[in-house]
Amino acid sequence: MDNEIANLTHADIKKLARNESFIASLVGNERFAKQLQQRIISPMFFPDWVKPIQLERMSGITYTQFKSKVRRGRWVEGVHFKRDLDGQTWCNWKAIDRWVDNE
Repeated sequence: MDNEIANLTHADIKKLARNESFIASLVGNERFAKQLQQRIISPMFFPDWVKPIQLERMSGITYTQFKSKVRRGRWVEGVHFKRDLDGQTWCNWKAIDRWVDNE
């Protein structure tokens, strides 16, 4: 598998960041492909702060789950999420990922 990864082009890597089935076709394991996408590939292409819909695509955490964690005080404003001047919600997926690992 190391040779396959070493031979990936930049265009292939961009596809990886967006397409879980593409990863699965390369590595032959859907579960591993999802972990590879979430832990290694997506961080290379996404900023720290993302919209809730992007967080759901990256982590599987739905907007309903997000709101529940905020309402119960599990996630802290300014650390795990913030609101901009227009009232839009942004999620710090790196902080949320650390929270999930420590939960």
